[in-house]
Formats: sequence, C-alpha cells, structure tokens
Amino acid sequence: MNNEQLKGAMFSSDRQDWGTPYAFMDFLQSRFGWTPTLDASASKLNHKAPKYYTIEDNGLIQPWGNERVWLNPPFGRELPLWLEKCRATKAAWPKGPMESIDEPSIFCLIPARPDTKWFHDIVVPSASIIYFIRGRFNFDLKYERKGGNAPFPSMLIVWKRHKNTLFNVEMTTLDVPKEWRGYDEI
Repeated sequence: MNNEQLKGAMFSSDRQDWGTPYAFMDFLQSRFGWTPTLDASASKLNHKAPKYYTIEDNGLIQPWGNERVWLNPPFGRELPLWLEKCRATKAAWPKGPMESIDEPSIFCLIPARPDTKWFHDIVVPSASIIYFIRGRFNFDLKYERKGGNAPFPSMLIVWKRHKNTLFNVEMTTLDVPKEWRGYDEI
C-alpha cells in the first residue's frame, strides 16, 4: 500500500454504516451504569435504544430533549453538524451538576481526530469528557472481517449537565477490552 492509499484509508469517510458493536453498549452499562433511551443515528437493524431515528427520520432535525442519547453518526463531512447538535442540545439543558445517571446526556462514538477544526471549535468547548479509546473497533458491518475493520482510532465524547468552560473538559484514555469492541475472542 503506497502513502496515498494509506492516507485515503485512514481518513476515508466513504463508509457510513459503522454499526456500533452491541457488546460496547454492554460495556457502557457495566462501566458507567448508562443505558441510552434514544439512538439518534441508527437503522432498523442496528439501533441501540428503544427509541431511534433512521436516515429517513434525520436525527439532526429531530428533538433529542431530555433523553440519554447514543450517537454513532455518519463520519463524513456532516460530522460537525452532528457535533453541533450535541452542543446545542446540551446548551438547552438546565444548568447545574448531574444528580442522577438517568438525567439527559449524550454519549457519542466518533473517529479520534484531535487535529481537526471541529474538535477544537465544537467538541473541546462543549463536551464534558473525551475518552481516547485504546485499540480499534470491529464495527458491525455486512462484511465484517476477523481481526478488526476500523482503519482509524476512536474516541467517546460525553456531554452531560454541568457548568463547563473552554478548559474544563476532561480528556483521558479508556481501556475497552477487545471483546467489548466487537471481537469474539481475545
């Protein structure tokens, strides 16, 4: 693979169906005690919450309100629009610290791209926690292959209710065992 092909694979947004492994949702429940009430960007076959929006519903124009939102958005050029929706949704929540895990929140799984404009202009000023995930995902795809298929690292962005300033976002790593990232065995 030459350098141009490698760059194309690493930064490609041709694929828009990177389905979150169901095991990762179990990890979120186990690690954080968090279960979504709304999947804002799903399909009828891969939704991760009882309430969900498909591509036909267009989750960008639907209300997210006081839900516990799971978001694994399309990774293409419209990704900043989804992140802006997260920021705007959080801004509409009442101010003050979270009192319960059942309060509104957004957990968003996206490619780790801390060198982008949207990361610095949208995510950092508005997110509560940014987790850089060690290892790569084996996303649910029609033609999933053994050994992993994500050509990029991932990060989990969490928006929750609390006062936040530009430098108040927490950034850390998150160790997610392989079986929780969509691999059958270690």
